[in-house]
Amino acid sequence: MNLEEYTREHRLTYKDLAVLVAAILQGAVNEDRSYRLQQVQQCAKDPASLLQKLEQRQLLATETLEADIKDLAGCRVIFYTNSDVARFINSGIVGDNFEILEAKRHYPQRPVGDAGSLYMADHYVVTLKANRTDLREYARFAGMRCEIPTRHRC
Repeated sequence: MNLEEYTREHRLTYKDLAVLVAAILQGAVNEDRSYRLQQVQQCAKDPASLLQKLEQRQLLATETLEADIKDLAGCRVIFYTNSDVARFINSGIVGDNFEILEAKRHYPQRPVGDAGSLYMADHYVVTLKANRTDLREYARFAGMRCEIPTRHRC
């Protein structure tokens, strides 16, 4: 898939995937009423933002967009406190509900003299488990990835 195909044919499917991932996460977190969840946001990568990312990575001519870009679908989970983030990460909610392809801690680097705010986040790249994609209504999402950054609200 290339950028034009993503924009014309696949972006809405990635948006639907992000909405589904958000609903699964929201439901799992809501089962434990002790979390202080601020919000769950979801989106498909905006074509203008994607174009910029492809330019920066010198991948404008890519025909393997799905392999090159991990966040065509995204679902951000934001908590009010760091303790809720830590509990969520240690809870197994992500692994119980999704196949985790990648997990990493994001430590952004601040350029010298930059006074802007930074955040630390745990990022997961996931796919739906086979028990979901075996169902007719979710089969179209088989193999598609969604990035889940999890952080506290600053």
